[in-house]
Amino acid sequence: MSGHSGSRPRLGPAQKAYWIAKGVGWDNVPRRVWQAYLRRSGTLRRRLQPAAYDWSQFPNRHASEAERQDQWAHRRQIFFAIPTSGQLHALVAPQVWQASVADGCTAAVSGRYPMFSHWSADLGWPPDFNRDPVNHIDWPVGPHWLETTRSGPPRDDIKLVWEASRWSLVFELARQVLYSGDVVWAERMWEFIEAWIAQNPVQQTVAWGCGQEVAFRLMALLTGVMTVSELPCSTPQRLAQAELLCWQSAKRIEANLNYARSQENNHALSEAVGLWTVGLLFPEFPEASRWIAVGRRTLEEETQRQIYDDGSYVQHSMSYHRVMLDDLCWAIQLGRQQSIELSAATLDKLAAATQWLSQFVDPQNGRVPNYGSNDGANILPLACGDYLDYRPTLQMAAEVSGVSSGLAVGPWSEKPLWLTGKLPQGGLSSDAPLPRPATWHAPQGGYYVLRGPHSYVMTRATTYRDRPGQCDMLHVDLWYRGINVFRDAGSYRYYHADPAVKGYYYSVAAHNTLQVGQAEQMTKGPNFLWFHWPRGRAEFVSEQHVACVAEVHADVAYQHYRDILRDGDNYTIIDRVEGAEEYTVRWRLAPECAWQLVQPTQLEAALPDGGTIRVDFVGEPAAGMQVTLGESWESLHYAQRSKCPAVCIDHLRGKLETRVSVS
Repeated sequence: MSGHSGSRPRLGPAQKAYWIAKGVGWDNVPRRVWQAYLRRSGTLRRRLQPAAYDWSQFPNRHASEAERQDQWAHRRQIFFAIPTSGQLHALVAPQVWQASVADGCTAAVSGRYPMFSHWSADLGWPPDFNRDPVNHIDWPVGPHWLETTRSGPPRDDIKLVWEASRWSLVFELARQVLYSGDVVWAERMWEFIEAWIAQNPVQQTVAWGCGQEVAFRLMALLTGVMTVSELPCSTPQRLAQAELLCWQSAKRIEANLNYARSQENNHALSEAVGLWTVGLLFPEFPEASRWIAVGRRTLEEETQRQIYDDGSYVQHSMSYHRVMLDDLCWAIQLGRQQSIELSAATLDKLAAATQWLSQFVDPQNGRVPNYGSNDGANILPLACGDYLDYRPTLQMAAEVSGVSSGLAVGPWSEKPLWLTGKLPQGGLSSDAPLPRPATWHAPQGGYYVLRGPHSYVMTRATTYRDRPGQCDMLHVDLWYRGINVFRDAGSYRYYHADPAVKGYYYSVAAHNTLQVGQAEQMTKGPNFLWFHWPRGRAEFVSEQHVACVAEVHADVAYQHYRDILRDGDNYTIIDRVEGAEEYTVRWRLAPECAWQLVQPTQLEAALPDGGTIRVDFVGEPAAGMQVTLGESWESLHYAQRSKCPAVCIDHLRGKLETRVSVS
């Protein structure tokens, strides 16, 4: 492709329709059309009438107290094995537990609710579930969710009100009951559940507006109730409330499953898991066999569609890769509790996706590149540690899929204990490097890695088969001894009243790549869609050299060539462009290092281990090149952002070499 500068003419209706269809997926167009019919004809509204979901319609409403308690006792037997207090104490030191779990539970019942596994907000106790604690706005109760479930004025980001209704706190309370032996935490759990039910009449708040959110809530509800079901506070009346909510949730998911499948993302997986779960655990429901069948079929079909053969995931996101693994491990292990195995093809995809993740998880801190969209999801928070620690999911997925994580037993091993009933065997010490190849790639997803003794570089070069989320083609992440030296900005929030704030995080400027003028790599479409996707490819020239090229054909057309060479833990990244006279390269830098521009074209910083990292910029020709060290934004946790250093190399012509050396 030969590049040329200039503005692309505006898209006509037919061109726009083409790119929208390509973005949602050609196989999804019939589902989208059908969904539009269901809404406009009133069919969906009739399926979701609140009256069809109330107690008078509940099929198990006539069960006696004794029958209900027997049903829950059986349910507990076919659920995951609940860890014992002794197992948890042997795994997690008291001071670690206090900081990670107990303090959070205490803060929550004092009114400070944990948000997105990192920060907290004033929601009172029991929480005000329909309150946006950031913008101090109440979302409506009473109107059908079909009328209210959307982000935008006057109520801003819906995820800020959805978060409390994901019930992550219920996992924490269940774990605190076991570790502390104090049943007061079980009572607090029931207060939480009863308050949510009272505040969220079925189908009449936005908490019912997303089937995936309903499924996440189901997983928390069942984990919590199964943990405390044998305690005196779990009365037959309370168990009946929980049972009704499970039935309502599965019925709600089934009624709008077509919408989830039309998203071609983890919504369909999560909602399939919800149906599968309720069907397996509530055989007395007349819908149970259908929910098992629909859940299993949807789960297996979507797994084949969404996980590439090399283990890469359809959503181009580390965070969503974790959600997918959590969904699959829950479903597979719950089936195994009843001696039901999902298909071999599904298990193969889980193994591939687990091995994919294992290439990125740092064994010392569990961190991975902050790559792709990140909505703060940690749907099975069943281990101590930071939200950014992926070791719990990696080790759990390795145990479920039968592959090796290479990780030692540690506090992160609580998560596989919950789902499999046993601790992982073997593994390396937590400070040992994992045995990984010097070069690795996932060709279908387009991920390429060069690895040194204490470092690695990841880049992305692919021709998209599924819609991209950010302008990050040929982005480079550089890691050294657990420090993310060159880093991604994250995604901050999915909706923000200021378009410039929202737009920054998915722009070229938020990634470590090349930009021509102010042009983006793609043309922004509606909602999460992009038009004019770039095309990328890469190949390993040797074990020390990967050569990449990206073809951009949006508002400005050009070719970006990037070569990455490794010498031990030192790297040289060479950029050049065809089709444009001038370009810019940016590198977003680790804020834990004190960066200084010690020469006009040389950066230097002290490393936490006492070493030094130096970055030299060599332009050919150098005339006109300008190196500026400044500040940028990054978001490691949803709805939070902070400043980080960034260096911008402007007015480039010809070739730029970025030379990174450590000593």
